[in-house]
Amino acid sequence: MNLYHLRYFSTLAHIEHYTKAADILAITQPSLSYAISTLEEELGVKLFEKNGRNVTLTKYGKVFLNDVEEVLNRLDSSVNSLKLAGKGEGCIDVVFLRTLGIDFLPKIMRGFLEENPTKKIDFNLYCDKVLTSDILNGLKEKKLGFGPITYFDTTDYKAKLAAEVKDFEPKDYMDPKAARRMERFAQFAVAAARQAMEDSSLDMTKEDPFRVGVCVSSGIGSLQIIEKEYKKLLEKGPNRVNPLLVPLMISNMAAGNVSIQFGLKGKNINVVTACASGTNSIGEAMRAIQHGEAEVMVAGGTESCITPLGVAGFSGLTALSTSEDPERASIPFDLERNGFVMGEGAGVVVLEELEHAKARGAKIYAELAGYGATGDAYHITSPAEDGSGAAKAMEYAIADAGMKPEDIDYINAHGTATHHNDLFETKAIKLALGDHAYKVKINSTKSMIGHLLGAAGGVEFIDCVKSIQDGFVHATAGLKVDDPECDLDYTKGDGVSMEVKTVLTNSLGFGGHNACLLVRRFEE
Repeated sequence: MNLYHLRYFSTLAHIEHYTKAADILAITQPSLSYAISTLEEELGVKLFEKNGRNVTLTKYGKVFLNDVEEVLNRLDSSVNSLKLAGKGEGCIDVVFLRTLGIDFLPKIMRGFLEENPTKKIDFNLYCDKVLTSDILNGLKEKKLGFGPITYFDTTDYKAKLAAEVKDFEPKDYMDPKAARRMERFAQFAVAAARQAMEDSSLDMTKEDPFRVGVCVSSGIGSLQIIEKEYKKLLEKGPNRVNPLLVPLMISNMAAGNVSIQFGLKGKNINVVTACASGTNSIGEAMRAIQHGEAEVMVAGGTESCITPLGVAGFSGLTALSTSEDPERASIPFDLERNGFVMGEGAGVVVLEELEHAKARGAKIYAELAGYGATGDAYHITSPAEDGSGAAKAMEYAIADAGMKPEDIDYINAHGTATHHNDLFETKAIKLALGDHAYKVKINSTKSMIGHLLGAAGGVEFIDCVKSIQDGFVHATAGLKVDDPECDLDYTKGDGVSMEVKTVLTNSLGFGGHNACLLVRRFEE
Protein backbone atom coordinates (compact mmCIF):
# COMPACT_ATOMS: atom_id res chain seq x y z
CA MET A 1 0.00 0.00 0.00
CA ASN A 2 1.43 3.30 -1.18
CA LEU A 3 1.42 6.30 1.18
CA TYR A 4 0.75 8.71 -1.70
CA HIS A 5 -2.29 6.68 -2.73
CA LEU A 6 -3.75 7.13 0.73
CA ARG A 7 -3.27 10.91 0.53
CA TYR A 8 -4.80 10.95 -2.96
CA PHE A 9 -7.77 8.98 -1.65
CA SER A 10 -8.30 11.41 1.23
CA THR A 11 -8.17 14.44 -1.07
CA LEU A 12 -10.58 12.95 -3.61
CA ALA A 13 -12.98 11.96 -0.84
CA HIS A 14 -13.29 15.60 0.19
CA ILE A 15 -13.22 17.24 -3.27
CA GLU A 16 -15.45 14.59 -4.90
CA HIS A 17 -14.17 15.46 -8.39
CA TYR A 18 -11.23 13.80 -10.15
CA THR A 19 -10.07 16.81 -12.18
CA LYS A 20 -10.25 19.28 -9.29
CA ALA A 21 -8.59 16.82 -6.89
CA ALA A 22 -5.81 16.18 -9.42
CA ASP A 23 -5.19 19.92 -9.74
CA ILE A 24 -4.90 20.32 -5.98
CA LEU A 25 -2.52 17.35 -5.79
CA ALA A 26 -0.47 18.66 -8.75
CA ILE A 27 -0.77 15.38 -10.63
CA THR A 28 -2.57 14.34 -13.81
CA GLN A 29 -6.11 12.99 -13.72
CA PRO A 30 -5.04 9.61 -15.20
CA SER A 31 -2.43 9.28 -12.43
CA LEU A 32 -5.10 9.91 -9.81
CA SER A 33 -7.49 7.43 -11.46
CA TYR A 34 -4.76 4.80 -11.57
CA ALA A 35 -3.89 5.35 -7.89
CA ILE A 36 -7.51 4.94 -6.79
CA SER A 37 -8.10 1.86 -8.95
CA THR A 38 -4.88 0.31 -7.59
CA LEU A 39 -6.04 1.00 -4.04
CA GLU A 40 -9.47 -0.50 -4.71
CA GLU A 41 -7.93 -3.59 -6.28
CA GLU A 42 -5.62 -4.04 -3.30
CA LEU A 43 -8.48 -3.66 -0.82
CA GLY A 44 -10.93 -5.75 -2.85
CA VAL A 45 -13.77 -3.20 -2.54
CA LYS A 46 -15.05 -0.13 -4.40
CA LEU A 47 -14.27 3.11 -2.59
CA PHE A 48 -16.14 5.56 -4.87
CA GLU A 49 -19.33 5.67 -6.94
CA LYS A 50 -19.85 7.97 -9.96
CA ASN A 51 -22.45 10.71 -9.50
CA GLY A 52 -22.57 12.60 -12.75
CA ARG A 53 -19.22 14.36 -13.09
CA ASN A 54 -18.60 13.93 -9.39
CA VAL A 55 -17.81 10.91 -7.23
CA THR A 56 -19.06 9.95 -3.78
CA LEU A 57 -17.78 7.53 -1.20
CA THR A 58 -19.27 4.07 -0.95
CA LYS A 59 -20.07 2.66 2.49
CA TYR A 60 -16.66 0.97 2.38
CA GLY A 61 -15.00 4.23 1.41
CA LYS A 62 -16.56 6.05 4.37
CA VAL A 63 -15.24 3.49 6.83
CA PHE A 64 -11.80 3.53 5.20
CA LEU A 65 -11.65 7.34 5.16
CA ASN A 66 -12.05 7.56 8.94
CA ASP A 67 -9.16 5.16 9.50
CA VAL A 68 -6.93 6.69 6.83
CA GLU A 69 -7.35 10.24 8.07
CA GLU A 70 -6.70 9.20 11.67
CA VAL A 71 -3.49 7.47 10.68
CA LEU A 72 -2.37 10.25 8.31
CA ASN A 73 -2.95 12.85 11.01
CA ARG A 74 -0.91 10.83 13.47
CA LEU A 75 1.77 10.23 10.88
CA ASP A 76 1.99 13.96 10.09
CA SER A 77 2.20 14.65 13.79
CA SER A 78 5.01 12.12 14.11
CA VAL A 79 6.91 13.69 11.22
CA ASN A 80 6.58 17.10 12.84
CA SER A 81 7.87 15.58 16.06
CA LEU A 82 10.87 14.29 14.16
CA LYS A 83 11.62 17.76 12.88
CA LEU A 84 11.21 19.30 16.31
CA ALA A 85 13.31 16.59 17.95
CA GLY A 86 16.13 17.48 15.59
CA LYS A 87 16.74 20.44 17.80
CA GLY A 88 17.32 18.27 20.87
CA GLU A 89 17.04 14.77 22.31
CA GLY A 90 14.17 12.68 23.56
CA CYS A 91 11.60 10.04 22.65
CA ILE A 92 9.50 10.08 19.49
CA ASP A 93 6.17 8.27 19.18
CA VAL A 94 5.41 7.03 15.66
CA VAL A 95 2.00 5.67 14.69
CA PHE A 96 1.66 3.88 11.37
CA LEU A 97 -0.40 1.62 9.20
CA ARG A 98 0.83 -1.97 9.21
CA THR A 99 1.11 -2.01 5.44
CA LEU A 100 3.41 1.03 5.48
CA GLY A 101 5.66 -0.06 8.29
CA ILE A 102 8.39 -1.92 6.45
CA ASP A 103 8.64 0.34 3.41
CA PHE A 104 8.25 3.79 4.91
CA LEU A 105 9.30 3.87 8.55
CA PRO A 106 12.86 2.47 8.33
CA LYS A 107 13.74 5.00 5.64
CA ILE A 108 12.50 8.05 7.50
CA MET A 109 13.93 6.91 10.85
CA ARG A 110 17.33 6.01 9.44
CA GLY A 111 17.51 9.28 7.51
CA PHE A 112 16.68 11.24 10.62
CA LEU A 113 19.31 9.43 12.71
CA GLU A 114 21.96 9.89 10.02
CA GLU A 115 21.29 13.62 9.99
CA ASN A 116 21.57 13.73 13.78
CA PRO A 117 24.42 11.37 14.66
CA THR A 118 25.25 13.09 17.95
CA LYS A 119 21.71 13.18 19.28
CA LYS A 120 20.17 10.43 21.43
CA ILE A 121 16.69 9.78 20.10
CA ASP A 122 14.48 6.84 21.05
CA PHE A 123 11.47 5.73 18.99
CA ASN A 124 8.24 4.25 20.28
CA LEU A 125 6.39 2.53 17.43
CA TYR A 126 2.64 2.02 17.48
CA CYS A 127 0.84 0.02 14.83
CA ASP A 128 -2.83 -0.20 13.99
CA LYS A 129 -2.87 -3.69 15.51
CA VAL A 130 -0.65 -4.73 18.39
CA LEU A 131 -1.51 -8.38 18.82
CA THR A 132 1.76 -9.31 20.49
CA SER A 133 1.37 -6.76 23.28
CA ASP A 134 -2.24 -7.82 23.75
CA ILE A 135 -1.14 -11.40 24.32
CA LEU A 136 1.66 -10.43 26.70
CA ASN A 137 -0.63 -8.21 28.76
CA GLY A 138 -3.12 -11.06 28.88
CA LEU A 139 -0.47 -13.36 30.32
CA LYS A 140 0.17 -10.88 33.12
CA GLU A 141 -3.53 -10.73 33.90
CA LYS A 142 -4.01 -14.54 33.72
CA LYS A 143 -6.48 -14.23 30.84
CA LEU A 144 -7.39 -17.57 29.32
CA GLY A 145 -7.59 -17.94 25.55
CA PHE A 146 -9.76 -21.09 25.64
CA GLY A 147 -13.26 -21.53 24.30
CA PRO A 148 -15.46 -24.05 22.45
CA ILE A 149 -14.08 -25.13 19.09
CA THR A 150 -15.92 -23.24 16.34
CA TYR A 151 -14.15 -24.56 13.24
CA PHE A 152 -16.16 -27.79 13.15
CA ASP A 153 -18.86 -29.75 14.99
CA THR A 154 -17.30 -31.45 18.03
CA THR A 155 -20.33 -33.55 18.98
CA ASP A 156 -18.45 -36.83 18.42
CA TYR A 157 -15.13 -35.57 19.84
CA LYS A 158 -13.86 -35.95 23.40
CA ALA A 159 -11.95 -32.64 23.27
CA LYS A 160 -14.28 -29.64 23.04
CA LEU A 161 -12.03 -26.66 23.78
CA ALA A 162 -9.24 -24.94 21.86
CA ALA A 163 -7.39 -21.63 21.77
CA GLU A 164 -8.43 -20.30 18.35
CA VAL A 165 -7.04 -17.13 16.79
CA LYS A 166 -10.02 -14.78 16.48
CA ASP A 167 -10.69 -12.07 13.89
CA PHE A 168 -7.56 -12.76 11.87
CA GLU A 169 -7.60 -10.96 8.52
CA PRO A 170 -4.70 -11.98 6.24
CA LYS A 171 -5.18 -8.87 4.09
CA ASP A 172 -4.11 -6.76 7.08
CA TYR A 173 -0.63 -8.22 6.73
CA MET A 174 -0.16 -9.17 3.10
CA ASP A 175 -1.51 -8.79 -0.42
CA PRO A 176 -4.88 -10.59 -0.69
CA LYS A 177 -3.75 -12.43 -3.82
CA ALA A 178 -0.66 -13.74 -2.02
CA ALA A 179 -2.78 -14.72 0.98
CA ARG A 180 -5.00 -16.88 -1.22
CA ARG A 181 -1.95 -18.95 -2.13
CA MET A 182 -1.15 -19.67 1.52
CA GLU A 183 -2.71 -21.93 4.08
CA ARG A 184 -3.54 -20.56 7.52
CA PHE A 185 -0.26 -21.64 9.15
CA ALA A 186 1.73 -19.80 6.45
CA GLN A 187 -0.49 -16.72 6.77
CA PHE A 188 0.21 -16.69 10.51
CA ALA A 189 3.93 -16.89 9.79
CA VAL A 190 3.88 -13.95 7.39
CA ALA A 191 1.75 -11.87 9.77
CA ALA A 192 4.08 -12.55 12.72
CA ALA A 193 7.16 -11.92 10.57
CA ARG A 194 5.72 -8.59 9.46
CA GLN A 195 5.18 -7.58 13.08
CA ALA A 196 8.73 -8.60 13.94
CA MET A 197 10.25 -6.84 10.92
CA GLU A 198 8.33 -3.66 11.63
CA ASP A 199 9.35 -3.69 15.27
CA SER A 200 13.00 -4.22 14.31
CA SER A 201 12.97 -1.25 11.90
CA LEU A 202 15.17 -3.32 9.58
CA ASP A 203 15.44 -1.47 6.27
CA MET A 204 15.93 -4.09 3.55
CA THR A 205 16.95 -1.40 1.07
CA LYS A 206 20.07 -0.94 3.22
CA GLU A 207 20.79 -4.66 3.63
CA ASP A 208 22.37 -7.34 1.48
CA PRO A 209 19.33 -9.62 1.05
CA PHE A 210 21.60 -12.66 0.83
CA ARG A 211 22.75 -11.94 4.40
CA VAL A 212 19.22 -11.93 5.83
CA GLY A 213 17.82 -15.42 6.26
CA VAL A 214 14.72 -17.22 7.47
CA CYS A 215 14.13 -20.11 9.82
CA VAL A 216 10.41 -20.13 10.51
CA SER A 217 9.04 -23.61 11.04
CA SER A 218 5.84 -25.59 11.35
CA GLY A 219 5.69 -28.99 12.95
CA ILE A 220 2.83 -30.24 10.78
CA GLY A 221 1.96 -27.85 7.97
CA SER A 222 -1.62 -27.73 6.73
CA LEU A 223 -4.07 -30.44 7.76
CA GLN A 224 -6.90 -28.26 6.44
CA ILE A 225 -5.92 -28.61 2.80
CA ILE A 226 -5.23 -32.33 3.20
CA GLU A 227 -8.70 -32.92 4.64
CA LYS A 228 -10.36 -30.77 1.95
CA GLU A 229 -8.55 -32.24 -1.03
CA TYR A 230 -8.78 -35.85 0.14
CA LYS A 231 -12.54 -35.46 0.37
CA LYS A 232 -12.52 -34.03 -3.16
CA LEU A 233 -10.40 -36.97 -4.35
CA LEU A 234 -12.91 -39.49 -3.00
CA GLU A 235 -15.99 -37.67 -4.26
CA LYS A 236 -14.82 -36.22 -7.60
CA GLY A 237 -11.69 -38.11 -8.62
CA PRO A 238 -7.98 -37.29 -8.94
CA ASN A 239 -8.35 -34.73 -11.70
CA ARG A 240 -10.25 -32.40 -9.40
CA VAL A 241 -7.55 -32.21 -6.71
CA ASN A 242 -6.07 -28.72 -6.33
CA PRO A 243 -2.82 -28.57 -8.37
CA LEU A 244 -1.35 -26.42 -5.56
CA LEU A 245 -2.07 -29.07 -2.91
CA VAL A 246 1.57 -29.92 -2.28
CA PRO A 247 2.99 -26.37 -2.04
CA LEU A 248 0.03 -25.37 0.12
CA MET A 249 0.36 -28.20 2.64
CA ILE A 250 4.11 -28.70 3.16
CA SER A 251 5.52 -27.19 6.33
CA ASN A 252 8.49 -25.38 4.73
CA MET A 253 6.07 -22.97 3.06
CA ALA A 254 6.04 -20.91 6.24
CA ALA A 255 9.69 -20.03 5.72
CA GLY A 256 9.27 -19.88 1.96
CA ASN A 257 6.44 -17.36 2.06
CA VAL A 258 8.17 -15.18 4.67
CA SER A 259 11.20 -15.07 2.40
CA ILE A 260 9.12 -14.19 -0.65
CA GLN A 261 7.02 -11.53 1.07
CA PHE A 262 9.98 -9.60 2.47
CA GLY A 263 12.71 -10.30 -0.09
CA LEU A 264 14.93 -12.29 2.30
CA LYS A 265 17.38 -14.24 0.13
CA GLY A 266 19.73 -15.66 2.76
CA LYS A 267 19.70 -19.08 4.39
CA ASN A 268 16.12 -20.36 4.28
CA ILE A 269 15.28 -23.46 6.31
CA ASN A 270 12.46 -25.23 8.11
CA VAL A 271 13.20 -27.28 11.23
CA VAL A 272 10.60 -29.98 11.88
CA THR A 273 10.95 -31.37 15.40
CA ALA A 274 7.28 -31.53 16.34
CA CYS A 275 6.58 -29.40 19.42
CA ALA A 276 10.22 -28.35 19.64
CA SER A 277 10.20 -26.84 16.12
CA GLY A 278 9.94 -23.18 17.16
CA THR A 279 12.70 -23.45 19.76
CA ASN A 280 15.00 -25.42 17.47
CA SER A 281 14.37 -22.86 14.73
CA ILE A 282 15.50 -19.95 16.88
CA GLY A 283 18.51 -21.95 18.07
CA GLU A 284 19.55 -22.95 14.55
CA ALA A 285 19.08 -19.36 13.37
CA MET A 286 21.42 -18.30 16.17
CA ARG A 287 23.99 -20.84 14.95
CA ALA A 288 23.71 -19.53 11.38
CA ILE A 289 24.65 -16.05 12.62
CA GLN A 290 27.45 -17.38 14.85
CA HIS A 291 28.92 -19.34 11.93
CA GLY A 292 28.91 -16.29 9.67
CA GLU A 293 26.17 -17.57 7.37
CA ALA A 294 23.95 -14.55 7.99
CA GLU A 295 23.88 -11.24 9.79
CA VAL A 296 20.14 -11.29 10.41
CA MET A 297 17.73 -14.22 10.75
CA VAL A 298 13.95 -14.08 10.98
CA ALA A 299 13.10 -17.08 13.15
CA GLY A 300 10.30 -18.78 15.04
CA GLY A 301 7.37 -21.14 14.60
CA THR A 302 3.82 -21.27 13.32
CA GLU A 303 0.96 -23.75 13.48
CA SER A 304 -2.74 -24.14 12.74
CA CYS A 305 -4.02 -27.67 13.38
CA ILE A 306 -7.39 -27.19 15.05
CA THR A 307 -9.08 -29.42 12.50
CA PRO A 308 -11.16 -32.61 12.72
CA LEU A 309 -8.12 -34.74 11.86
CA GLY A 310 -5.78 -32.86 14.19
CA VAL A 311 -8.10 -32.99 17.18
CA ALA A 312 -9.02 -36.63 16.52
CA GLY A 313 -5.37 -37.61 16.20
CA PHE A 314 -4.19 -35.96 19.42
CA SER A 315 -7.30 -37.18 21.24
CA GLY A 316 -6.48 -40.72 20.16
CA LEU A 317 -3.14 -40.33 21.93
CA THR A 318 -5.05 -39.14 25.06
CA ALA A 319 -2.93 -35.98 24.83
CA LEU A 320 -5.83 -33.48 24.79
CA SER A 321 -7.79 -32.35 27.81
CA THR A 322 -11.40 -33.51 27.87
CA SER A 323 -12.45 -30.82 30.35
CA GLU A 324 -15.10 -28.35 29.19
CA ASP A 325 -14.19 -25.90 31.96
CA PRO A 326 -11.65 -23.39 30.57
CA GLU A 327 -10.21 -22.81 34.05
CA ARG A 328 -9.50 -26.53 34.55
CA ALA A 329 -8.65 -27.57 30.99
CA SER A 330 -4.97 -26.64 30.67
CA ILE A 331 -3.47 -27.04 34.14
CA PRO A 332 0.25 -27.90 33.90
CA PHE A 333 1.84 -29.50 36.97
CA ASP A 334 -1.58 -29.86 38.64
CA LEU A 335 -2.38 -33.28 40.14
CA GLU A 336 -5.67 -33.32 38.18
CA ARG A 337 -4.13 -32.54 34.79
CA ASN A 338 -5.35 -34.68 31.91
CA GLY A 339 -3.87 -33.17 28.75
CA PHE A 340 -3.33 -29.95 26.84
CA VAL A 341 -5.66 -27.60 24.99
CA MET A 342 -4.67 -27.16 21.36
CA GLY A 343 -3.80 -23.63 20.33
CA GLU A 344 -2.74 -21.98 17.09
CA GLY A 345 -0.75 -18.95 15.99
CA ALA A 346 2.83 -17.91 15.38
CA GLY A 347 5.77 -16.43 17.24
CA VAL A 348 8.55 -14.87 15.16
CA VAL A 349 11.58 -12.78 16.18
CA VAL A 350 14.42 -10.98 14.43
CA LEU A 351 17.85 -12.23 15.53
CA GLU A 352 20.82 -10.08 14.65
CA GLU A 353 24.57 -10.19 14.98
CA LEU A 354 25.51 -7.74 17.73
CA GLU A 355 27.81 -5.39 15.82
CA HIS A 356 25.41 -5.29 12.90
CA ALA A 357 22.56 -4.35 15.24
CA LYS A 358 24.61 -1.66 16.98
CA ALA A 359 25.80 -0.18 13.68
CA ARG A 360 22.24 0.48 12.53
CA GLY A 361 21.03 1.64 15.94
CA ALA A 362 18.67 -1.27 16.49
CA LYS A 363 16.72 -1.59 19.71
CA ILE A 364 18.14 -4.65 21.47
CA TYR A 365 15.64 -6.37 23.74
CA ALA A 366 17.84 -9.17 25.09
CA GLU A 367 20.76 -11.45 24.26
CA LEU A 368 20.26 -14.99 23.02
CA ALA A 369 23.30 -16.52 24.66
CA GLY A 370 22.85 -20.29 24.73
CA TYR A 371 21.29 -23.18 22.82
CA GLY A 372 21.16 -26.87 23.61
CA ALA A 373 19.51 -29.72 21.71
CA THR A 374 19.43 -33.47 22.37
CA GLY A 375 17.48 -36.63 21.56
CA ASP A 376 16.01 -39.08 24.09
CA ALA A 377 16.40 -42.16 21.87
CA TYR A 378 13.61 -43.60 23.98
CA HIS A 379 10.00 -43.42 22.70
CA ILE A 380 8.03 -41.79 19.87
CA THR A 381 5.70 -39.84 22.20
CA SER A 382 6.97 -40.10 25.79
CA PRO A 383 9.98 -38.16 27.11
CA ALA A 384 12.71 -40.22 28.76
CA GLU A 385 11.41 -41.20 32.20
CA ASP A 386 14.55 -40.06 34.03
CA GLY A 387 14.50 -36.67 32.31
CA SER A 388 18.10 -37.12 31.16
CA GLY A 389 17.60 -35.90 27.59
CA ALA A 390 15.86 -32.66 28.52
CA ALA A 391 18.33 -32.12 31.37
CA LYS A 392 21.28 -32.42 29.02
CA ALA A 393 19.73 -29.88 26.62
CA MET A 394 19.48 -27.42 29.52
CA GLU A 395 23.04 -28.15 30.58
CA TYR A 396 24.27 -27.56 27.03
CA ALA A 397 22.42 -24.23 26.79
CA ILE A 398 23.87 -23.04 30.10
CA ALA A 399 27.39 -24.12 29.11
CA ASP A 400 27.00 -22.54 25.66
CA ALA A 401 26.33 -19.22 27.39
CA GLY A 402 29.35 -19.64 29.67
CA MET A 403 27.12 -19.65 32.74
CA LYS A 404 26.29 -21.84 35.74
CA PRO A 405 23.00 -23.38 36.93
CA GLU A 406 22.98 -20.91 39.81
CA ASP A 407 22.70 -18.05 37.31
CA ILE A 408 19.21 -19.10 36.16
CA ASP A 409 16.36 -16.97 37.54
CA TYR A 410 13.38 -18.41 35.69
CA ILE A 411 12.43 -21.36 33.47
CA ASN A 412 9.61 -21.24 30.94
CA ALA A 413 8.74 -24.94 30.99
CA HIS A 414 7.38 -27.03 28.16
CA GLY A 415 4.59 -27.72 30.66
CA THR A 416 1.97 -29.47 28.51
CA ALA A 417 -0.32 -30.60 31.36
CA THR A 418 0.12 -34.23 30.33
CA HIS A 419 1.08 -36.60 33.13
CA HIS A 420 4.34 -37.85 31.65
CA ASN A 421 5.67 -34.52 30.38
CA ASP A 422 5.18 -32.53 33.58
CA LEU A 423 6.60 -35.29 35.77
CA PHE A 424 9.63 -36.02 33.60
CA GLU A 425 10.35 -32.34 32.90
CA THR A 426 10.37 -31.76 36.66
CA LYS A 427 12.96 -34.53 36.99
CA ALA A 428 14.96 -32.97 34.15
CA ILE A 429 15.07 -29.54 35.81
CA LYS A 430 16.32 -31.13 39.04
CA LEU A 431 19.00 -33.03 37.13
CA ALA A 432 20.18 -29.93 35.27
CA LEU A 433 20.08 -27.42 38.13
CA GLY A 434 20.61 -29.58 41.23
CA ASP A 435 19.58 -27.88 44.46
CA HIS A 436 19.13 -24.59 42.59
CA ALA A 437 16.03 -26.10 40.93
CA TYR A 438 14.07 -25.31 44.10
CA LYS A 439 15.10 -21.63 43.95
CA VAL A 440 14.05 -20.73 40.39
CA LYS A 441 10.64 -19.60 39.23
CA ILE A 442 9.00 -21.95 36.73
CA ASN A 443 5.81 -21.46 34.72
CA SER A 444 3.95 -22.73 31.69
CA THR A 445 2.63 -20.24 29.14
CA LYS A 446 0.48 -23.06 27.77
CA SER A 447 -1.74 -22.68 30.84
CA MET A 448 -3.29 -19.62 29.16
CA ILE A 449 -2.77 -19.86 25.40
CA GLY A 450 -2.75 -23.62 24.96
CA HIS A 451 -0.19 -25.73 23.15
CA LEU A 452 0.74 -24.19 19.82
CA LEU A 453 2.73 -27.28 18.78
CA GLY A 454 5.46 -26.14 16.37
CA ALA A 455 4.75 -22.49 17.19
CA ALA A 456 4.94 -22.90 20.97
CA GLY A 457 8.69 -22.29 21.24
CA GLY A 458 8.52 -19.05 19.27
CA VAL A 459 5.74 -17.55 21.37
CA GLU A 460 7.29 -18.72 24.65
CA PHE A 461 10.68 -17.26 23.69
CA ILE A 462 9.03 -13.86 23.25
CA ASP A 463 7.43 -14.24 26.67
CA CYS A 464 10.87 -14.91 28.17
CA VAL A 465 12.30 -11.76 26.61
CA LYS A 466 9.41 -9.69 27.95
CA SER A 467 9.89 -11.21 31.41
CA ILE A 468 13.42 -9.83 31.41
CA GLN A 469 12.25 -6.44 30.17
CA ASP A 470 9.30 -6.09 32.52
CA GLY A 471 10.72 -7.85 35.58
CA PHE A 472 7.66 -10.07 35.78
CA VAL A 473 7.08 -13.84 35.71
CA HIS A 474 3.49 -14.75 34.88
CA ALA A 475 1.59 -17.38 36.81
CA THR A 476 0.84 -20.93 35.74
CA ALA A 477 -2.87 -20.22 35.47
CA GLY A 478 -5.26 -22.88 36.74
CA LEU A 479 -2.69 -24.60 38.95
CA LYS A 480 -4.54 -25.36 42.19
CA VAL A 481 -3.97 -28.96 43.30
CA ASP A 482 -0.33 -29.70 44.13
CA ASP A 483 1.22 -32.88 42.76
CA PRO A 484 3.67 -34.35 45.31
CA GLU A 485 5.87 -35.56 42.44
CA CYS A 486 5.96 -32.07 40.89
CA ASP A 487 7.41 -30.22 43.85
CA LEU A 488 9.16 -27.17 42.36
CA ASP A 489 8.02 -23.53 42.33
CA TYR A 490 5.64 -23.37 39.36
CA THR A 491 4.41 -19.80 40.13
CA LYS A 492 1.11 -20.89 41.58
CA GLY A 493 -1.48 -18.18 42.19
CA ASP A 494 -0.46 -14.82 40.80
CA GLY A 495 2.50 -13.70 38.77
CA VAL A 496 5.58 -12.35 40.51
CA SER A 497 7.40 -9.05 40.02
CA MET A 498 11.11 -9.80 40.31
CA GLU A 499 14.44 -9.06 38.71
CA VAL A 500 14.91 -11.44 35.81
CA LYS A 501 18.39 -11.56 34.31
CA THR A 502 18.67 -15.06 32.88
CA VAL A 503 15.97 -17.39 31.56
CA LEU A 504 15.77 -20.92 30.15
CA THR A 505 12.94 -21.96 27.86
CA ASN A 506 12.28 -25.64 27.15
CA SER A 507 10.53 -27.43 24.29
CA LEU A 508 10.14 -31.22 24.09
CA GLY A 509 8.79 -32.81 20.92
CA PHE A 510 7.39 -36.18 19.89
CA GLY A 511 10.24 -38.36 18.72
CA GLY A 512 12.37 -37.42 21.71
CA HIS A 513 13.44 -33.97 20.48
CA ASN A 514 14.67 -31.71 23.30
CA ALA A 515 15.55 -28.05 22.75
CA CYS A 516 16.50 -25.33 25.21
CA LEU A 517 17.38 -21.66 24.77
CA LEU A 518 19.09 -19.37 27.28
CA VAL A 519 18.23 -15.70 26.99
CA ARG A 520 19.66 -13.03 29.27
CA ARG A 521 19.53 -9.31 29.85
CA PHE A 522 21.62 -7.42 27.32
CA GLU A 523 24.44 -5.41 28.86
CA GLU A 524 27.12 -3.49 27.01
